[in-house]
Amino acid sequence: MGVDVDSVIFVGKHTKDPSEYFTEEQLEGFDGDWQDHGMDSELEVHPVSGYADYGYYIGFQVGVKDPEATIRQIRSAVDDFKTITGQDAEFHNWAYYW
Repeated sequence: MGVDVDSVIFVGKHTKDPSEYFTEEQLEGFDGDWQDHGMDSELEVHPVSGYADYGYYIGFQVGVKDPEATIRQIRSAVDDFKTITGQDAEFHNWAYYW
């Protein structure tokens, strides 16, 4: 039995409470899983851990397969995050395990 891992860079912020970035209407019905919830927002919400209450990453997930494309995606995500939230983005290395 093996473990599959995908590595990503998350551009945005880590927060315990995603409501500071979204309206009540956007969060209506949000159960902690952004991918299963069609939020009306450009920002993504990803739980830090599916097993513990470590909060959420708010922002943009960037894949890391092609270095040039990754650089462009990061630059775009930084600009978009600043435009949407008015805050400077942070960077988090993150891996999905399944």
